[in-house]
Amino acid sequence: MVANIFWNPLGQPFKWGWAFADSNAATSLYALRAYDTAGRMTTTEFSSYAYDAAGRITSLTQNLFGPADTVATNSTVTNANTSWSVTNDPTGRVTGFNVITPATATNPASTAGFTYDANGNRKTSTRGIGAQSTNRTYALPSFDSNQATGFSQTVGSTTTSVNYAFNANRDLTSDGLNGFSYDAEGRFSNATVGRTDSSPTTRYAHNALGQRVFKTEPVYPAQGTTGSALEAFFAKGWTPLTVTAEKLGYAFVYDEDGMLLAETGMGGANSGGNTQYVYLPTASGPMPVAAVINGVVYAVHSDHLNTPRRITSGSGQVMWQWAYSAFGETAPTTAAKRFAGPETVPTSGTTTATPVTFNLRYLGQYADSETGLFYNANRTYDPRTGRYTQPDPTGLDAGWNLFAYAELNPLLFTDPEGLETIYNVGPVSVVAYPGPPATDYRAEHGLKTGAGHHVHTFIGKHEGPRFLTGSFAVYPGDEKLCAGPFKDALDKLTEGEKQYIKRAQIQVFNDGKLGNRLQNRRLRLTLPRIMSGMPKGRE
Repeated sequence: MVANIFWNPLGQPFKWGWAFADSNAATSLYALRAYDTAGRMTTTEFSSYAYDAAGRITSLTQNLFGPADTVATNSTVTNANTSWSVTNDPTGRVTGFNVITPATATNPASTAGFTYDANGNRKTSTRGIGAQSTNRTYALPSFDSNQATGFSQTVGSTTTSVNYAFNANRDLTSDGLNGFSYDAEGRFSNATVGRTDSSPTTRYAHNALGQRVFKTEPVYPAQGTTGSALEAFFAKGWTPLTVTAEKLGYAFVYDEDGMLLAETGMGGANSGGNTQYVYLPTASGPMPVAAVINGVVYAVHSDHLNTPRRITSGSGQVMWQWAYSAFGETAPTTAAKRFAGPETVPTSGTTTATPVTFNLRYLGQYADSETGLFYNANRTYDPRTGRYTQPDPTGLDAGWNLFAYAELNPLLFTDPEGLETIYNVGPVSVVAYPGPPATDYRAEHGLKTGAGHHVHTFIGKHEGPRFLTGSFAVYPGDEKLCAGPFKDALDKLTEGEKQYIKRAQIQVFNDGKLGNRLQNRRLRLTLPRIMSGMPKGRE
């Protein structure tokens, strides 16, 4: 579905076209990417990015569509560039995300600010759209648990409080409005939207690999239990013999690496149609490039983190877009609804464009409209709070804060499996690779379960100095090489980065290679702090 792909020497695609496009298609059906000397994406066909000396994004621009005027009954749309400034604290956490382009009548100015405690828990958030401001203060009674127990919210002169509830495993069971349950394996199994006796429940089923393979239509209490729908799905295939609502829902199909390939609806009011996803393999993981939605092929325009931001029809018409926000809290908008949303004036609208539903979000995530949460393989992410609803199942190997998402900077990092952050900014990496069979064993190799393979860790794609993952000290004999940007990178490794490297090295030591999942998530832990011009190292 994509053709004429051009790659740069770093293995990054910088130009391609969509083969299904009409002969009169607009230039938006051609992808054009540019990178700086550090391998960071600077422009796309729909966006641009600016970085500071530490590799953090300081501003970004996205071409967005919206209502052409404030008259709610009109259907015309327009497009323009929207730019945001991004502020980060010294540890790289996003603290501000503010519109810097002039506000318009249809697109009021918006601001967002965040503060954190020493463990990276969100303490406060401020959100402003036009003259409306929403302020939250989160309750964090236990410093060592990193478990927020609720928040107080002030909108205008009105303040309300919300209390959370958790089970013994520290999984969120209530966000104050909705209820959640988990199966014996700790997987998100059902969501009840609302707190009344008539609130509907959506149930989720998983396969032996822990992948979500089915979710039911919302079932109301009077319709019976949702368990029978899942039992019928697995026992009798595609013909559940239960009440109507329980026969309906979505089935999901994945590839061998856990990427969502297709979702098929059963034809209900909330589960109609089907979608297939097409990915382009890249050095930073699979990039969504096309989707077949109800039999129609669309181009998917993804950004520097392989996050889909725009969908275009074969004739070049933009049908769907997802505007940037600090933590993914902004909802997508569509051509069918005049690209109107909570941050536009008017907030709703209609056109003659075909409605398009697209549920991919950050890499490895799927948006559930019933809850507003993003399914993230092993956990569920809440973009409104910027954190997971469950602790990391890998435990403290993932870092001290088990609820944090992507180092609290989703503009730079991803977490496609809900387990750990992927570092993917530029060509410079921390790399572990197997050498000859090991002749000795050290504690840093973890529990020895395989034959044992010699492992070296480098900074700089096998061209930098080696270091020890037990102490993260320079390997004896490589001290002269570990100078300048190399030493700076080693000194500034975060605890999360160190744990990632340790776990990758253990797998290489025991298996001689990376498993499919870790291979696709990239063992190469790219450091945004290192720029170009590095000295030649050794292997």
